[in-house]
Amino acid sequence: MTARARVSAVAHGTLTTHHASLRRVALLVWALLTAAGLAELLAVIVWGPGADFHAYWDVNLGNPYGQSLGQTNAFLYSPVVALAAAPLRIIPFEAARLAWLAVNVGCLVYLVRRWALAALVFLPVALELYWGNVDLVIAVGIVVGFRYPAAWAFALLTKVTPGVGLVWFLVRREWRSFALALGMAVALSVVSFLVVPAWWGAWLQVLSRSTSATQTATLLDVPIGFRMVAAMLLVAWGAVTDRRWIVPVAVTLAAPAVWRIVPAILVAVVPLWRGRRSDSVKIAPSAQA
Repeated sequence: MTARARVSAVAHGTLTTHHASLRRVALLVWALLTAAGLAELLAVIVWGPGADFHAYWDVNLGNPYGQSLGQTNAFLYSPVVALAAAPLRIIPFEAARLAWLAVNVGCLVYLVRRWALAALVFLPVALELYWGNVDLVIAVGIVVGFRYPAAWAFALLTKVTPGVGLVWFLVRREWRSFALALGMAVALSVVSFLVVPAWWGAWLQVLSRSTSATQTATLLDVPIGFRMVAAMLLVAWGAVTDRRWIVPVAVTLAAPAVWRIVPAILVAVVPLWRGRRSDSVKIAPSAQA
């Protein structure tokens, strides 16, 4: 064996050992985070109050919009969601809460796969499961919405302002995708208007009251108008530079109120960033050819 070959073999062996050490460290970190996440999940199952979910379960069909943002049991989503949530009342609350928890956990697994339990160490995700909100479902809608634009209807009909993500399709001139996303929301809205027309006026009023209400305990105490402009600029930049992962960042920024649970939407960055890296790996060989 020549001197050069011996040096190459030693270098290769050192590199292999280094990679093996990194894998062991990564596995240890994953195990520790997963154990912590499992403990949190068990705590949520046993003690989680599901206070946000209670507003969906206990929606008052006689007057669903009697309360505003920040009030206990306030229902703030569109009449489409109110009608969809109405059947939940026939299920005992605890059973319904655990079913919704399973949906949220399923969303988390879809987004981060084997890191789902470890992701619970990110406090907004743990709080999301604890309170039972819809942010993880919105996160899935963002990821899926690039392939199936109609999935954006959920964000539009719940928190409304996350619809800022549709700027992506406008900037890229993907008119069909934009039409599908908006069209699904409009179609569902028309059906609900035919069923309960009075609810739409009441919902618009509660949105107006909520917009002007003082928001306490939020992470970002900036008027929604400024945040919407910043979010639209972010999405436009992402669309021009082909950075899908920026969309959940913009959607989080554009939330009606950035409560402590809202950054759970940022979990959608993981699959979108991973997808971008995969695309880069696929493109690189052809670029060199």
